[in-house]
Amino acid sequence: MEIVNPLLDPSVHHRDGQLFFPGNTALASLNLAGNRITEKPLPLFLKQLDIHDEGGGLLHLCLQRNLFSPECECYRKIKELLALMDPNIKNCSEQAEEEAQMV
Repeated sequence: MEIVNPLLDPSVHHRDGQLFFPGNTALASLNLAGNRITEKPLPLFLKQLDIHDEGGGLLHLCLQRNLFSPECECYRKIKELLALMDPNIKNCSEQAEEEAQMV
């Protein structure tokens, strides 16, 4: 395996005397739990997940404790789609339960 100096990466650039290293440009996990989100933007989240369902894109979206019912059809579809994309990633409620048991 060849070790490459990050300063030689062609995406690294200099501007105004500063060195810029581009970071990760893909969002894999987003936690929006407890943010007073209503049902209104849920179709937009679902649409984005549909667009990126084949490799890459958002794999983990936490929307618990917001201003919509957990039984909301769009929210259920979001959870189902996320589970299909990567069944190995636990949802937020499972993580919260495990963390509560550890304390």
